[in-house]
Amino acid sequence: GNTLLCANRKDLINPVFRGLPPSFRAESHVSRGEPPPCVLEKLCELHDGLVVEAKGIKQHYFKPFVQKLFQKQILKGNEDLLTEMLDPQNFVDNNKALNREYEEYVLTVGDFDERVFLGADADEEIGTPRKIVQERTASQTVAQNQLQQHVEKSSSLAPSTPLTGRVYLKEKDLLVTPVSLATQSVSRLQSMVAGLRTSPSENLVQIFKSCSRDPTESLLAQVKTLGQTFKEHYTNDSEDTPGSHIDFAENRLKLAQILYYKVLENVLVQETKRLQGRDMSVLLEQDIFHCSMMACCLEVVLFSYSSQRTFPWIINIFKLAPFYFFKVIEVFIRSEEGLSRDMVKHLNSIEEQVLESRAWMSDSALWSALEAAGNKVPTVEEVNFSSCLDSGSGSTNGPSHLPLVAQSPIIHPRIREFRSGLGSARKEVPPSPLSVHDRYSSPAAGSAKRRLFGDDAPGPSVSLNTRMSPLPSPAKRLTFGSSSTLKSGGQGAPTTILSIPLQGVSSDRTITLIPVQPC
Repeated sequence: GNTLLCANRKDLINPVFRGLPPSFRAESHVSRGEPPPCVLEKLCELHDGLVVEAKGIKQHYFKPFVQKLFQKQILKGNEDLLTEMLDPQNFVDNNKALNREYEEYVLTVGDFDERVFLGADADEEIGTPRKIVQERTASQTVAQNQLQQHVEKSSSLAPSTPLTGRVYLKEKDLLVTPVSLATQSVSRLQSMVAGLRTSPSENLVQIFKSCSRDPTESLLAQVKTLGQTFKEHYTNDSEDTPGSHIDFAENRLKLAQILYYKVLENVLVQETKRLQGRDMSVLLEQDIFHCSMMACCLEVVLFSYSSQRTFPWIINIFKLAPFYFFKVIEVFIRSEEGLSRDMVKHLNSIEEQVLESRAWMSDSALWSALEAAGNKVPTVEEVNFSSCLDSGSGSTNGPSHLPLVAQSPIIHPRIREFRSGLGSARKEVPPSPLSVHDRYSSPAAGSAKRRLFGDDAPGPSVSLNTRMSPLPSPAKRLTFGSSSTLKSGGQGAPTTILSIPLQGVSSDRTITLIPVQPC
């Protein structure tokens, strides 16, 4: 923009730049009273950038810095419009002043002098020397082609094993750069919330009104309080990261609020269908649930923007225990189908952090939850999918009396949801063993009861039925038969019949047991 306003700008403008207007002519003139034109939008279009983010950085960071240079009388030009800095009468002085200021900064702070990249021979003097390119032989060409075909087919050089779960994730995009990756994450996030607003939808409002106690007022108040807490900490400096501008904080919060109401509506719709219209008032009155859900939405937004405020920053500002945040991760992933591959992996890594260390700290809420449950740990059958359990018999025909054990390897339920190329992968995954209502309710009595023999016993033929009568006299003959009956008989003696389960006895032969009398 400053170049267009410069009197001798012909040699400063690239005539083949695609951002120039069609009517541009090198000898044309632009009035100095007008603000300089901005090419950020065109640059973002050419290089897959975000116009809103670029203009925000220009307005809140670059312009205040240039104005500060004018106030210190380092730069010369039009301070109001920030122009005339490249004019011939000012260019030499501005160039010397900026170099002098930058040299003082490098010597004081001890930072790297980045002007070395502006030298004429920077391409030759900087970097690793290039090797002499040699023509490949025919065998090398064939091997290269075979390797390329293998990579394109398998999408990875690592072997496919049952434990990695790599085959169930979506394919990575080829030729991904850090800039394009960040742009794709933000674009995916914006597509998830496109057309939505930062307030409950009409369907969500109807769900609130259908509850026995309308939670709308308290919910909106809590969301507002959480938003104020987030903006306060996001704009203030911390030990690791400097504070950001309020506009960036409001933008992040706006996206998180839209995502929060969207996911909350999906959760309530799924829970209503699953629990056959049970009242959702108990769940919606749980402050921990709303705080955890809002924190999860903000974590996804911050991750999409590659923020330096990484986990556990978000739960620290809300004073939320990692144990409660862990409980909402699976609910969030199951309720939002628009999450990208990297978002799911990021939430999965947080889940692993909590399981590995954060949930077992001395001040963790897990210990209080275990104490409230009577120090009873749930069994594997109660928290796992039936498809991941094996009865030990290797057969699916009929139940087994062996304890249920988990198959190896265990496939994580969330890995099954995100199979690449399968649009209906979610529908194939069985529902979670626990509903959201159960996750945030008090533990039911006897919910952690041990089941030593798996499911219920198969039938009366193998059930343990005891009918006791007066004790028989000693030295009686005991006979075992295929009828699974223990008979004790004798002349003139009462008879006792004890039915017990017998396995492996399929013939009519009997076994006679003679009790041994003590001497």
